[in-house]
Amino acid sequence: MKIIKLVTLLCFLIPITSFAQDQTIMVNGKSRSMVVYAPKNLAQNRPLVIACHGSGASGPEHARWRPFTSIADTARFVVVYPTAIGGSWDLSGNSDIDFMSAIIVKMYEQYKIDKNRVYINGFSLGGMFTYHAANKMANKIAAFGAASGYPLWGANFTSSRPIPLIHIHGDKDDFVKYSGVQAIIDGWVKRNNITAPVKITSPYPVGRSNTNTKKYYGPGTCRTEVVFITVAGLGHSTESSSNFNTNNEFWKFSSRFPLNMPCTITGLEDESKSDATTDEILGVFSNPTSTDFTIEHKGAFDYIIYNMEGLKLQEGASNGKATLGSSLPQGIYVVKIKDDFTEKTMKLVKNQ
Repeated sequence: MKIIKLVTLLCFLIPITSFAQDQTIMVNGKSRSMVVYAPKNLAQNRPLVIACHGSGASGPEHARWRPFTSIADTARFVVVYPTAIGGSWDLSGNSDIDFMSAIIVKMYEQYKIDKNRVYINGFSLGGMFTYHAANKMANKIAAFGAASGYPLWGANFTSSRPIPLIHIHGDKDDFVKYSGVQAIIDGWVKRNNITAPVKITSPYPVGRSNTNTKKYYGPGTCRTEVVFITVAGLGHSTESSSNFNTNNEFWKFSSRFPLNMPCTITGLEDESKSDATTDEILGVFSNPTSTDFTIEHKGAFDYIIYNMEGLKLQEGASNGKATLGSSLPQGIYVVKIKDDFTEKTMKLVKNQ
């Protein structure tokens, strides 16, 4: 009796901060399984991360071996660890693409996730599937991450839009050869229209006692980026240590990109969808400024201000003139101005 009372007391004393549960959903007439992890009292409109296991494994095993638990608790997002049929992802067809789409729908029903911030990553065969998803689901997934896995039988770079991508690989991987990664990276750099020289950082993270290397490519169309991290001395595995954590890198990279990143922005250049009309946009004045910006326009127009990570900060509509940006802190921003005929983006600089 005393033992029962003690256990009961402990149940009240130990806080329940989060929970994971096994779930199944029907996809094309088949029951598909997954582990779903969500922090307790999660607000609506939070991100979703889909983490895909390696060959022969399962969602529950991936959740145990490569958990996002602590990151999800801190950053407040939902994680789904799906299970492939027979432990093998469909790398050519749509059966698992449909599974991913069903997961997004289900998580929106359960948690009202932010559909603009859905991210996918995978290890080994799961990384190979991530590349397949990049070509099939760029309209639903905002950013992609792969570790120790890439297409082994010919890669395609046919995504419906430019995509943010991070790839992490050990230079001692003798299963999915490290030597094949660079060609894949080069293909996505070209797909994203990235022309700037690569930026190399080593050691990475800076200040750590390792010889890891980070290659950064970008920005490209829609401010997309490609990152390739080499983990020195690592074989066919992922890293989780004080020097480097694969899942931390996945989240840190992916979380910067919403699906609705304004695609009229390429680097910091101004772009226009069409030539000026009689209702043309005249421009933004007092730029740079330390107070506010003024848009002058012949007619009605809408405007949106984004930060340099593509997050929407302000929006509105006006006719002839609008004064905006007085509440913005010092920094660089992008304004998108649109009327019935023309859409233009411009860089804004707010000084002290």
